[in-house]
Amino acid sequence: MVDVTEVQVGIIADTSLQRHILSHTITAFGYKIALNLAPERITTDQIEHDKIGVWLVDLSDEDEWVDLIDLLVERSDAPVLFGDSNVPAPETPAYRRWEKRLLQKIENIIGKPVSDLQEQIPVLTAKPANVQNSSRSALSDIALATRAEGEAVERVWVLGASLGGPAAVKDFLDCLPQNLPVAFVLAQHIDGGFQKVLAQVLGRDNHFAICDGCDNKVIQYGTVYIAPVEHEIDISHDGRIINQGKVWQGPYAPSIDQVIQNVSRRYGPSSGAIIFSGMGSDGAEAVVEMKKSGGIIWTQSIETCANSSMPESVRETGCVSYSAPPQQLAFQLVEYIRKQEKDAIPTKDCLEE
Repeated sequence: MVDVTEVQVGIIADTSLQRHILSHTITAFGYKIALNLAPERITTDQIEHDKIGVWLVDLSDEDEWVDLIDLLVERSDAPVLFGDSNVPAPETPAYRRWEKRLLQKIENIIGKPVSDLQEQIPVLTAKPANVQNSSRSALSDIALATRAEGEAVERVWVLGASLGGPAAVKDFLDCLPQNLPVAFVLAQHIDGGFQKVLAQVLGRDNHFAICDGCDNKVIQYGTVYIAPVEHEIDISHDGRIINQGKVWQGPYAPSIDQVIQNVSRRYGPSSGAIIFSGMGSDGAEAVVEMKKSGGIIWTQSIETCANSSMPESVRETGCVSYSAPPQQLAFQLVEYIRKQEKDAIPTKDCLEE
């Protein structure tokens, strides 16, 4: 286990100016920097550096570095701040707001700088080493009803995530079998410039199609629809994703609360929500209404989160019926859907009537 006084910051930026500004700012906060490198110089061993508690990533062209971002999500136990390192012009009000916001996020992840410690810095929890084997191979033989092409989708679940969420969501999706009759709407707090890269990373090594431009798309099983950062979306009566033409309410974009509200209003007892790692309390308000409509609410287990405040706030509502690591959440979802499918099949007596 890493000594709490040794938790450090890793910086990846593709310009020397950004690396200099970020390094100067982080050290001015009182934190130590483990690595400060251009993306082409990062190695797998460096990504797995056991003293890094958070990564700051600033890339002018995210598409060029999809493989690197994929490695960060897959191989590092430390959460990644995508886009939060974009630096406004110095000596401006925007710069001071950026400094304050960045400091608060880093403190929430790895605690206050060593020089200011009043209490022990919380240690980031590593990914669980011993979780129940719920890989796709273990689930591939589960019998589920075959769907006719174009059949209306009636089972839609929301995946809500923030800091540390991409890695957890990918673990979850990678463990689900093919042809599972469910569609997902992902509400991930992230800078808009990284959504395309997020879609590419999440879509690797699993059977799901990832849609990052979902306006006017008809929801289909086997697809993950990434809620846009720029504007609110809703779902029409015929299952089409509608651009509402307005920004998300509240401090977060996309708003997990609003996505849950919109999905539960349309799908009622056929809806569900899983809240993964993240800061804040987004989602805690809407899950109450989802439960009233008959929907299911689960969370990632606290000890496996990079940051647990979001799932903790949802659990405090009393609406959560199940919590587990991402892999076990996948196993549980398959079991839950299999039971629903079995209960929906008419019995022989019913067919004879």
